[in-house]
Amino acid sequence: MAVEAGSYLPYIQQLQGQGMQVEITAACDVEEARREPMRQRFGIETFSTQYEDVINSPEVDVVLVLTSMPQHGTITRAALESGKHVMVGKPMAMTLDEAAQIVELARRSPGYRLCAPHVVLSETYQAMWRLVHDGKIGKVLSARGLYGWSGPNWGAWYYQPGGGSLFDLGVYNITTLTGLLEPVRRVMAMAASPFRSAWSTVSAWRFRRTTTFNCYLTSERRYSQW
Repeated sequence: MAVEAGSYLPYIQQLQGQGMQVEITAACDVEEARREPMRQRFGIETFSTQYEDVINSPEVDVVLVLTSMPQHGTITRAALESGKHVMVGKPMAMTLDEAAQIVELARRSPGYRLCAPHVVLSETYQAMWRLVHDGKIGKVLSARGLYGWSGPNWGAWYYQPGGGSLFDLGVYNITTLTGLLEPVRRVMAMAASPFRSAWSTVSAWRFRRTTTFNCYLTSERRYSQW
């Protein structure tokens, strides 16, 4: 089940095709107009614009939270309180206090909580991890991650308080680097927009940012780029 009528649903259908016992029992989106496309494309008969209807349904075991970031914490807490398993997009909360509350709630809840991103599951990442921890590149002294894209043109929330590149993209670098090099002791973060006025209407959104991802590991032996 998904608390979002988005592009992730086809991947769930792929799991069904692989023989996994997964059934999409309900969907939720703030736009009522997506009800019929959900029924026609995915065969989902139960649809609501209120997430409470979904997480309180006895037909739902797992809640997939893929809403805009400011709503992640609220929906995740409600789903855990309902005893559901929850897979929530990144970040799972907008503040450290809220994240800590969710972690504690998950300890008491019968449902499991899983938070994106899942980069550590990729074969490429795991190959990098083995090289680092087997000492193949020597002792790592520093690391740098660069990851960006042009930004979405389908939701203004990204460009408002509670959105932005740090929450949307920075978590990938943090997850990757701390997974490779273990937890950090101190964090400093900054974000900026290259334009004073980014848009006037939805159709006029234009962003010209670099779309790259590089992870640099500086070792005692050599300088490696992945």
